[in-house]
Amino acid sequence: MQKKLFIALAAIGTMTLVGCKPATPGPVVYPPLDPELSGQYVADFSQGKAQEVFASDGWTNGSPFNAVWKKNNISYVDGKMKLAIKEEQTGILDEEGNPIPYTAGEARTHKLYGYGDYIVSMKPSNVPGSVSTFFTYTGSGTFTDGEENNWNEIDIEFLGSDTTKVQFNYYQNGSNQGHEYMYDLGFDASQAFHTYGFRWEEDKISWVVDGKTAYQVTGAKTSLPSMPGRIMASYWPSSAEEWSGKYIHDANARCEYQWIKTSAQSRYADGEAPVDDSNVNWDNIRPFNNSYWGGDGNYSIANVDNGVTVTYEKTGAWECVGTYLGAEATGAELVSVTLKNNGATESAIKVDAQGETAVGNHNAINVAASSKTIDVVTTDLAWGGSKFSLEPNQEAQVLIQIDQTTTRGALTNLAFFIDSLQGNEKAHAGGSVTIKDIKLAKLDGTPVEPEEQGGGDTPDKYDWSSVQPSYFQIDAWSSAYSVAHDQANFTETVTYSATENWNCVGGYIKELAANKNTLKVTLTNNSSVQADVRIDVQAKVDPNDDSTANTVNIGAYAEGHEIANNSTLTLAGNETVDFYIAYKATATTGDVINLVVFLDSLPDSNKAHTDGSVSLKNFKFADLSGGQGGDDTPDEPVIPTEFDQNAVALNFHDTAYDMEPAAGTATKYVVLSYTDLPGNGYANVEAPVTGLTGTETSFSVTIKNYGKSSAFVRVDTQGANDLPVVEEGDYVTPHTAAINTGATAAGHTDINTDTNWGGSTITLVAGEEVTFVVSFDQTTSRGALTKVVFFVDSCKYDDSTTHTGRVMFSDFIFA
Repeated sequence: MQKKLFIALAAIGTMTLVGCKPATPGPVVYPPLDPELSGQYVADFSQGKAQEVFASDGWTNGSPFNAVWKKNNISYVDGKMKLAIKEEQTGILDEEGNPIPYTAGEARTHKLYGYGDYIVSMKPSNVPGSVSTFFTYTGSGTFTDGEENNWNEIDIEFLGSDTTKVQFNYYQNGSNQGHEYMYDLGFDASQAFHTYGFRWEEDKISWVVDGKTAYQVTGAKTSLPSMPGRIMASYWPSSAEEWSGKYIHDANARCEYQWIKTSAQSRYADGEAPVDDSNVNWDNIRPFNNSYWGGDGNYSIANVDNGVTVTYEKTGAWECVGTYLGAEATGAELVSVTLKNNGATESAIKVDAQGETAVGNHNAINVAASSKTIDVVTTDLAWGGSKFSLEPNQEAQVLIQIDQTTTRGALTNLAFFIDSLQGNEKAHAGGSVTIKDIKLAKLDGTPVEPEEQGGGDTPDKYDWSSVQPSYFQIDAWSSAYSVAHDQANFTETVTYSATENWNCVGGYIKELAANKNTLKVTLTNNSSVQADVRIDVQAKVDPNDDSTANTVNIGAYAEGHEIANNSTLTLAGNETVDFYIAYKATATTGDVINLVVFLDSLPDSNKAHTDGSVSLKNFKFADLSGGQGGDDTPDEPVIPTEFDQNAVALNFHDTAYDMEPAAGTATKYVVLSYTDLPGNGYANVEAPVTGLTGTETSFSVTIKNYGKSSAFVRVDTQGANDLPVVEEGDYVTPHTAAINTGATAAGHTDINTDTNWGGSTITLVAGEEVTFVVSFDQTTSRGALTKVVFFVDSCKYDDSTTHTGRVMFSDFIFA
């Protein structure tokens, strides 16, 4: 919601050019304002803290502001807001490398305010070298309507060295050259409350003291401030002694405010409006409870109900932990997450809802954030993410609004930066934060929930006796391990000594894990010393590139055991236990490829790397998404009753699929059902295309996967001519009639168009519906468009598995 502005030098606050000390002019008579300044309360401090006002906290503006803004320097007592300056160690250096010795108080409004009247009742401090202010400000780091604001500011400033005068000033596009004006009040402002203000118009600014016009400037709109800004008040020690005098600290001094009024219209800066979740009943939405990554450095992660607790003694810059949400999060517009600071000091946190693709400096898709219990939650549209601070023992629900329709793609991860923000003012002294109850919804209140896992309270309730054990060979991927293979008893025994961090063993499980979502394995510790075991189910977008490996564990269970991050448990000496791991591969992660096992090689292990021996027996893979029995039967399709007005009917011919309607029927939809279909058999259906003008360049089709597992779909737009096969040595130019040039679908980065062998491919997770748009070129030697061809789960040359599913295609549009 509200955005902190990290501006170097004098970007926030009221600064006059050092060394430019305006002389007090002679008396000038200005016409009275007609009517006088008026407005509604922005803040009435007789009622305590105002909802619209919050504190600057945790940064410095640079010279001449010889202080760090701290929220603790603002108090609300005796019906007033009081700003203080404190002499204390800040841990922050100024531009010359010297420690900044003071903290100061600054208040600001959440909203931006434009042309109108501004009035304050205040009493400045008379401490020499101090500056007491009331002003409007906007600038770098604040965006309105997609554009970053220029530095605009209108000031009322009191110098503590002489509070019988007040300085008026303004900035337009970062410049205040010659704009300062010192006005003789005729009284000492520090002795009593008076009213000060200004009327801001397009061509004029009029400053007013106790209802009397004190000073005016006029000019063209381009020469005066024109951008809406925050209403601000501050009290700070100046290092510009030629202007303010030398600061003499007085711990008891305060700058005081009774109220603030304005007649100006207000608006929120981009991304700062409170998130509207009024349509959502969060209590009725099931949370995501996936595994977390990032516990391999300074963070230690332990599972709790529906989340994790992150503990740390120190952090590195931009270090984070996160959780993979994947395709089940598609369509979500709101994220709710509950966090609790278990530590003794304040924790600064940034949360990124991350899309599939980075654009510029980040892949965050946050557009706004807020909390009903945290005063300041900011969303940074330039650098990404939503930031806030938690007090010791504070627990808060944070709401994040996201946009999955941008070029950054669909939501894949939530990343949490805990006390690791670069430039954060607090020392990383260690702490503990619990992250839990991640819930997703649409703005209209529709829940976006994870799939049910296990068909029961825990996966051990499943009838595993009906599942035959599988044998696959585990290989030693480090010299610290040796593996004994016992294929007859479905057992692999791993013996090891002198393991190092991340030493592991592993095996290839693509065919065993395909179309399944849960693994059961029996673990036996053959040693009398406890052993730490972690098992990762890994998927790869590119099977030939290890850098694309993704751990796709989404939960784990072992009776009587606490499971740590990424499916880690500790086996007691000579213990045997059944270990269950739930996993989920998606279009983003790619297919499951490997099983990787870490034995006493974790860097955050609770034991030293010692000698040991662990047996892994009776690997069983099952699909528990259908509940008890693992029902793989696809859902019945919902046949459309209405179609897009531009949709055309096609007449499909079929060879390998059960098709509805039957082949030979002109239809605006077709449902393809299949059982035990070979993944590399290239089965397809095709329909001739007639009646086009020859100028069309795109084909749009709505695709919905009614199966219980993901479906790999290829769509060809084909011309009249196959290119002939040309053999040149070992190279063969493939033949194809496909005229596809590209394809798109919202939320997908897995789409591929093969202009050699033909077609555009996409993977749909179970239940997913997309509009797939294929672009094509009718002007090549392949000729004009003559037919469209659909392949479903049949066109991966390296896919030796069989598939069962049901996919519907509808709304065929050529444009």
